Amino acid sequence: MNVAVDLINGRLRRRGLNLYGQPLFRVVWSNHQNERRRGTFNEFYGELFVRTTFGVHERPKYPWIEDRWVLERWYPAEVVHHDDLPESNRGTYEPIYVFQDGEGKALPPVWRVVQLILYALTHPVSPMLRKSQLELEAEKMKVEQYTRDLESVGGEVSRVEERFARGEAVFIKSR
Repeated sequence: MNVAVDLINGRLRRRGLNLYGQPLFRVVWSNHQNERRRGTFNEFYGELFVRTTFGVHERPKYPWIEDRWVLERWYPAEVVHHDDLPESNRGTYEPIYVFQDGEGKALPPVWRVVQLILYALTHPVSPMLRKSQLELEAEKMKVEQYTRDLESVGGEVSRVEERFARGEAVFIKSR
C-alpha cells in the first residue's frame, strides 16, 4: 500500500465512523474498487459473444477512472439506495474527488488537499452569502473598469479606490 494514503486514511478514520464502523471518508485506488450490480450482462469469450444473462455481477466501480486515487464519502442508504446495487441497503461510498490535474494527469494524494475538500464540504456557503459575493465581484469589476477609464484620461485612481474601499464612494449604473 501507499504510506501517504495509509496516513491520510488514518486521519480520516479519526474524523468519524458510520454505523458499521467504517470511516465517513476514505482514499482508495480506483482500479481496486468493485461493486455488485444487478442487471443484464453480455458474456464474451475473447471477442466471441457467448450469451446474455440477468443477475448480480461484480463489476469495476470506476471503469472510467483508471490508475487514480479517489477520495470517497460514505452516504447512508436513505440517500443512495438503488435496486441495481443490492449492497446499497447499507449505504455506499461515492467519489467526491479524483486526484488528477486539469489535463487528466494523475496526482499523488496529499493531506492538505483532503483537508480543504473536507472543509468545503462541512462549511457550505449559504445562497445569500454567495449572492453577496457575486455582487461584490460585480462591484469590483465596475471599479476596475472605472479605474481604467480614469487612467485613460489621467484621473487620480488611488484616491477613488481608497474612497470606494472606505465606503465613501459609490458607483451608479448609467442608463
